[in-house]
Amino acid sequence: MAKIIRSIVVLAALVIFSGAARAELYGVAHEGEMQRAETNTPRINGIGESSLYLIDPETGAATLIGPTGFYLCRGLDFQPITNVLYAVCSNDLSFEVLITIDVESGQGTEIGPIIANGFLQDLSFRSDGTLYGYFRAKGSNFLSTININTAETDFVGNSGLSGDGNGIGFDQFNDLFLTDTDFVTFAPSLYLLNQSNGLATLVTGLTLPPLDEGFTIINSLDLNPETDVMFGSLDIQLLEYEHYLVTIDTSTGLVTNVGETVEGLEAIAFLNPRVSNIPTMSEYGMIVLAVVLMAGAIFVLRRRVDGVSA
Repeated sequence: MAKIIRSIVVLAALVIFSGAARAELYGVAHEGEMQRAETNTPRINGIGESSLYLIDPETGAATLIGPTGFYLCRGLDFQPITNVLYAVCSNDLSFEVLITIDVESGQGTEIGPIIANGFLQDLSFRSDGTLYGYFRAKGSNFLSTININTAETDFVGNSGLSGDGNGIGFDQFNDLFLTDTDFVTFAPSLYLLNQSNGLATLVTGLTLPPLDEGFTIINSLDLNPETDVMFGSLDIQLLEYEHYLVTIDTSTGLVTNVGETVEGLEAIAFLNPRVSNIPTMSEYGMIVLAVVLMAGAIFVLRRRVDGVSA
């Protein structure tokens, strides 16, 4: 009987204290000099394929998963309902295409060409599954939506900005943030994008961590779905590119360095552990199960005590 009670208590403790799956961070990087030996991908005009990496959100350390089969990937995000990973890349350094990426192998599959009057900078899914893309263009950068089945784009509107960096990401309230570095002042700032007309509204200037000086851009944003902290890929464009994983306080503009990461990082995306095609028990369900198990243990113990007393 004692063994049964101990087993029930241990099982309840495991249910209570077992952590749910953690949000995993992925990134795509174009092949630079440091990755040649590691990836060994075909090269066009000296440029290698983009590869998928798993990135430690606490240190920035990156682990290679595999090459995508595409070049110059920019923009990366998981569809929030299916957890399918999407990106926009170049198929042969000529045309941008929308692809899906297998997170186990890194291999990309083309959906269709991106036809827009600009070059895509970053992607972000709204919680309802609408995919937004931010494009760099002459005169003004602009916002569009992208059909994930056909890759067709639908122009939303000009942002009124023409800077570089251009990472976009939704927060937990479905507000769409943008990072933009001015070409004249070299000052990076944080904006909110109007999802109806594309217009950018300044939130605050960004306070960068003490890293090497240079033209600094944040080329990708994504929200950690566990902590609601906004992460970014920071690129210092010196003679040699340096890339860092950072967090951004969207209220104050404070940018905090997590750690140096893979060279050539162009985009990041968190995999939401709460989204799965496999039926799983919710956190509340786990709590209820734990309570039931503990109650069962107490009931068995009381029956045993009553039996001894009798």
